[in-house]
Amino acid sequence: MRKRKRALNKDFRMEVKKSMNRFLSIFLIVALGVSFFSGLQSSAPDMRVTEDSYFDDANLMDIRVISTLGLTDDDVAAIAAVDGVAAVEGTYMEDVYTGGEESQSVLHVEAFPETMNEVALEAGTLPEQAGECFLDQDFADSMGYEPGDVLEITVEDEDDSALVNRRLTITGTGYSPCYIASQRGSTTLGTGSLSGFVYVTADEFDTDVYSIIYVQVEGAKEELAYTDAYDDLVAEVLERIEAIEDVRCEARYTELTEEAESEIAEAESEVEEGWQELEDAKAELEDGRAEAESELNEAESELYDAEDQLADGKTELEDSKTTVADSEEELADGEAELADSESTLADAQSQLSSALDTLNTSESEYASAFAEYESEAKAAKKKLKAAQKEIDSGTEQVESGWTQYEEGLA
Repeated sequence: MRKRKRALNKDFRMEVKKSMNRFLSIFLIVALGVSFFSGLQSSAPDMRVTEDSYFDDANLMDIRVISTLGLTDDDVAAIAAVDGVAAVEGTYMEDVYTGGEESQSVLHVEAFPETMNEVALEAGTLPEQAGECFLDQDFADSMGYEPGDVLEITVEDEDDSALVNRRLTITGTGYSPCYIASQRGSTTLGTGSLSGFVYVTADEFDTDVYSIIYVQVEGAKEELAYTDAYDDLVAEVLERIEAIEDVRCEARYTELTEEAESEIAEAESEVEEGWQELEDAKAELEDGRAEAESELNEAESELYDAEDQLADGKTELEDSKTTVADSEEELADGEAELADSESTLADAQSQLSSALDTLNTSESEYASAFAEYESEAKAAKKKLKAAQKEIDSGTEQVESGWTQYEEGLA
């Protein structure tokens, strides 16, 4: 047996000497494989410890609760009351588009939680108000974004979107403990994959319900991440939260149903009020139409009366014009008679002068001439008075004619 063993050893040594290069190669390959395997075996626990330390420092959540119906403060209180829950916080989120049609990407927009999932800032500052955002560093590097740039976003449905702004100023870039893999998760938009994440302030969302609730489990920080102990601890609390799922969903459904029924009742009331207002408006319209027709008839009657009055006024105006013309003719006749009277008076004066000349010659002739003069003077005065009366009468008729003429024009 010993001789056989010696022979085998001798044969082994001879084979090694004959193929020393091959032996050394195999030896080095095996050594390298053992070293690599040992490194992997030792690096995995180190990586777990490193990641667990990072998660603890960032205060990463252990469970997240999402509901398509939205989550309320009552849901937060119900989850907080579950045995084993250390902390609960609700926040808002929405997936959006960015970029052009040829290079369109989908981003996950989320409001900063107050106590969990603390981000790591690489450049710039954190947002402080609506219209500002914190952008995924990897996405920023791939698209060339820097702090100070403006991120343009679009939403799938404007009516369902709770986001206030469509232009967000990038104040800072960095990383989130919720996104440690190269893949950013799935989405219902676009190709189904997220390209990055965006964090904003809660003021950026205009909504009364939360989109997501983050939960931290009691004792989870003391356990190492990615170990069975951690998974089992979280799984127990997760089962307790899932146990109240039906109750909370039913409560939320009832709340939404009641809100919808209240809105429907309010809408029906508004419709009834609208119909009543319509009926009232129709009644007012009919009353207004009847009143307008009455006023129209009265206006037409007044118009006809005015036309008659206008016709009468035109007739009176023509009559006044005729009267004025007649008065002007009478005035002209009176003036002619006055001229004749003046001429007669002049003749009488001439005769009186002649009589006075002859007065010195004969007193009897003077007396006779005086008597004759006196007689002629009286006759002349009578004619003068008659002519003056005719002039006054003609003047009054002219003034009356002008008055009627002016009244007819008015």
